[in-house]
Amino acid sequence: MRPFIARAAIGLGLGAALLSSSFYRVDPWERAVVFDRLRRTCDTTGEGIHFNIPIVQKPFIWDIRSRPVTLTCSSLPTKDSHSVDLTAHVFFRPDISHLSQALQTLGPDCHLKLRQICLTTLASAISNLNADQLGAELPTINALLRDSLIRGAREHNIVVEDVFITNVSYDLR
Repeated sequence: MRPFIARAAIGLGLGAALLSSSFYRVDPWERAVVFDRLRRTCDTTGEGIHFNIPIVQKPFIWDIRSRPVTLTCSSLPTKDSHSVDLTAHVFFRPDISHLSQALQTLGPDCHLKLRQICLTTLASAISNLNADQLGAELPTINALLRDSLIRGAREHNIVVEDVFITNVSYDLR
């Protein structure tokens, strides 16, 4: 009688574990990209409680809210070979309509990749400017940096919502 109870308890425990891992929850500020290992496809699901087949399907939960990132670039060279230190705030979010492609290209932690994309884009935009332009035409430079960051991030399925420069210092030696 005891081996039967032990087997039944083990069976019920495994069944409960399988059942609990078959459901996942997506909050209103999140989206899930479900990778299906059999069909080799990715599907996007919205908020709610969803069913998945354990081991066959793997959900990746993405936060789709806007996030701020502070970028600090030091010693960026300008077109006239001056050194510029720049601090900018960028608000971004993943592109909801291309979440499955973003998962394949960026991985689940897109905010780390965005920092690299932004730093590269800022460096290339600053290298096309003179140091005296940075001081005199700051709103124009801010718009130029915003446009270049939007274009650079769009290639990686990231939506840049706002960019603003908080600090610019340069050495005119």
